[in-house]
Amino acid sequence: MDLTENESKILAYFARHELFFCFSTIGSDLRLERNAVRQACRSLVDKKLARYEQALWDEDGRLAGSGYGISTIGRDYAREHRLTYKEPLTTGEG
Repeated sequence: MDLTENESKILAYFARHELFFCFSTIGSDLRLERNAVRQACRSLVDKKLARYEQALWDEDGRLAGSGYGISTIGRDYAREHRLTYKEPLTTGEG
């Protein structure tokens, strides 16, 4: 199964954190536009590599919203293909 560059970045990000995230958090952390994040996340769900959860809860038991995260199949795929998350460089680095 082939992944786009954004799908690979997001799947590696999910594999590292193993949490669920909203589009804005993913986009901010990976420096991707919201539309690109939305498209990649939905494609990863279609490929069964990610999951969408409608009700996420914070540590205090309050509803925190919905988000996307890695599936069991996605975790296996990331491991087999050695996908690794790399923090984006901050301005002035590199």
